[in-house]
Amino acid sequence: MLANNNSQIISKMARKSVAGNGRRNLVMITAVALAAFMLITVLTLGTSYFQANEKQNIRMYGAKHDAVVMAPTEKQIKMCREDKRISLAGLTVICSWADSNGVDDTLNTKFIWSDKNFWEKQKKPALEWIKGKYPQNEDELMISKAALKECGNEQMDIGSKMVLIYHDKYGQHSKQFKISGIFKDYEGSEQAYVSDAFYKTTGYETSDIVCGILYLEFKYPLLTEKQQNEFENQLHLGKQQRFFVTSEMEQPLLIIAGIIGIILITVCSAYLLIYNILYLSVTNNVRYYGLLQTVGMTEKQIKSMLFRKMFYLGGAGLTAGILIGSGTSFFIIPRIVKTLGIRSNDVIGVSFQPLVYLAAIVLICFTIYAGSKKPTKIASKISPIEATGYTTRKSGKSIRKTRKGRVILGMALQNMGKDKKKTSIVILSLALSASIFLCIITLIQSQGARTITSNYMDADLVLENDTLTKDDRLQYDQIFDAEFLEKLGQASGVKQIHKFYTEDIAVPWEAGFSNTWMREFYEKWMSCFYEDFVEQYKNHPEKFYSIMAGLDEEEFDQLNGELPHPIDKKNFMAGKCCIVYRNDLALKDKELVGQSLKFYSVKEGKEKPQELKIAGVTDDHYLFRVIGMAPNIIVSDRYMKKIINEPYLQRLSIQYQEEFDEKTEQELQSIIQKSPCEKDVSLDSKITNMENIRHSQGHMMKFGIGIVIILGMIGFMNYINTVISNIQNRLLELSILESIGMTDRQIRKMLIGEGVIFAGISLLLTSTLGMGVTYILYQSLNYFHVPFVVPFIPVISSYCMVILLCICIPLIAYQFLTRKKSVVERIKEFE
Repeated sequence: MLANNNSQIISKMARKSVAGNGRRNLVMITAVALAAFMLITVLTLGTSYFQANEKQNIRMYGAKHDAVVMAPTEKQIKMCREDKRISLAGLTVICSWADSNGVDDTLNTKFIWSDKNFWEKQKKPALEWIKGKYPQNEDELMISKAALKECGNEQMDIGSKMVLIYHDKYGQHSKQFKISGIFKDYEGSEQAYVSDAFYKTTGYETSDIVCGILYLEFKYPLLTEKQQNEFENQLHLGKQQRFFVTSEMEQPLLIIAGIIGIILITVCSAYLLIYNILYLSVTNNVRYYGLLQTVGMTEKQIKSMLFRKMFYLGGAGLTAGILIGSGTSFFIIPRIVKTLGIRSNDVIGVSFQPLVYLAAIVLICFTIYAGSKKPTKIASKISPIEATGYTTRKSGKSIRKTRKGRVILGMALQNMGKDKKKTSIVILSLALSASIFLCIITLIQSQGARTITSNYMDADLVLENDTLTKDDRLQYDQIFDAEFLEKLGQASGVKQIHKFYTEDIAVPWEAGFSNTWMREFYEKWMSCFYEDFVEQYKNHPEKFYSIMAGLDEEEFDQLNGELPHPIDKKNFMAGKCCIVYRNDLALKDKELVGQSLKFYSVKEGKEKPQELKIAGVTDDHYLFRVIGMAPNIIVSDRYMKKIINEPYLQRLSIQYQEEFDEKTEQELQSIIQKSPCEKDVSLDSKITNMENIRHSQGHMMKFGIGIVIILGMIGFMNYINTVISNIQNRLLELSILESIGMTDRQIRKMLIGEGVIFAGISLLLTSTLGMGVTYILYQSLNYFHVPFVVPFIPVISSYCMVILLCICIPLIAYQFLTRKKSVVERIKEFE
């Protein structure tokens, strides 16, 4: 065939093709716009989500860092600052502690010195607000809002002065301090930062245990576990030192894989969406393209015309998609999540990222090209003679056996198997969308402020006796008296109060167990040598005191359930055995369990010696607020009251009848404020902790819900498009079936069967593979060690919605495409 030179009018034909067939071209523009909309929205919200996640972690960790080195030496500090893998190394030293302000002598405020790197670049991003300047003079403080409330008065401002009694390495001192700055963090920590001049007077150094901390930021957060171990080995850590990495450093590849996975799902879904519509459009016009060849258009010219047509349609769709996606990301999604009940006083911060738009444009252009390649090839390759008889039905030998039974269901299965590739992609798309919904909604529910907020025994309010933290044991006071306890118990809404007792004990020296323990303790926690003090320990074991804690039955049940090897409850409650707190020593369970521990109460004296067998070991640091040198043990409260007259009541764990009951908490706080012991009581409120966590999380959960909404739309848009495409291609077949006796009800039943099969297979994949991936991802991001629980109501609701939509969409599509035309009219359209 001779080709006519009609290249000059190809562009004109493409433009006319866009202008004509408005309805069909509008569908294609909509397809491209939807694809662009999906990518822009997912990428924008995804980027903002991970930025919000990073911000949350900075707030919750109290500083911007990837890893920390505890008690670093000068050599280690120098090595880290010279290491090319590290971009920043900030340093802090806890150099003293506030004891009293003249009114309250149970203060908890820590005095911290920090270098410029930490304060300016690592600490400030974790602060809610700050005013004033970092201390320069010896008597100046940069104090937190919480510490200001404890040490002085919340109304104090920059320039105000306060007198504090504090202790450092050299002992106790009194000093008048001037406030040079005030800050508020998201943890509500009681901290005061001091000048270099003050730090040099305290006697502490960076290498002192539990004092010095080196905060590290790596240039590249993609350090594998092997690389992290190599770096730790290069530090040559001492026995008293520790190296920790943040949660993001532990699983960076998994997080990046998640981002790439979302992008690939979106691109594949967008490709399928564009391909389906283009394929339907081209195959419906194959005869037209065959006629164009009869008037001289070549294969190359038809391809050029179609690609130019897609350029115009794609440009219009891409522009619309960018505008709609931007509007959805920045305006609609924030409003949707607010209507879902997730509210905040702040504006939901979706950030504008130019690279996101560039990536979306490139991906959409590639998707348009890839999606139009096969339909264009069909249009250009077919000859005029073939075009007159073209059908989308695949050729090949098909053997069908007539069988008894559920014929309609069999036809539904056969129809789905006609294009296995497309069916598989749509099922996978639905399953992926449902799996992502399952994954994100599980993370949102589990990592929400109400869920991750926990307390001792999951109590709603914990009261601590601060007098038991004093160095001078003569100042211990039984502040939780019977009258106070009675008032707390009578408060409306209080369900139960658990009492936690403690008492000082002394463990006499012996050649075996106690000697081994003390040697390990000195190597781990002390800067001096055990040999220098062993004789003093032998003669005066009461100076090397430890703590005995008494638990009630319910507290024991909780602790025992957390032990690797639970112990016999009957023996424990009867006072025949105890549990020892390991205190982070390098002593294994087998070295401790079975040992006999001899001790006596410091209050009762050595005239009443006791002996218990160690039955279990715990590492739960929350049990002991003050830790002694010798073994710290846990016994039953019954046994403790039996051997000690009126042991000190250290902690009250209060549980409400309704969790997070603000009215009950206000009533209890009123009782505490009116009590003489108010100044000596520390409060740990679950409600307050929840608000702090919610505040530090910012908008992270909102972005998660936004991503869920958008990705849910992706799967169903593909399903809708596939259903419309399949029914459009099968209209002749359905009309013939109807003409030979198949009723309208049977056709609808067949379409419903197809929808149920789509939904069933997709949800099966979601409940198996999707659930497995969700569990793995959940555990990798489970910073707060919250038990894995699938949110039943949201998941079941989503499953019901998937089934409902998969049933309704084929029926609606069939009704729309047939438009109540008669069988004859529908068959005639295909002649």
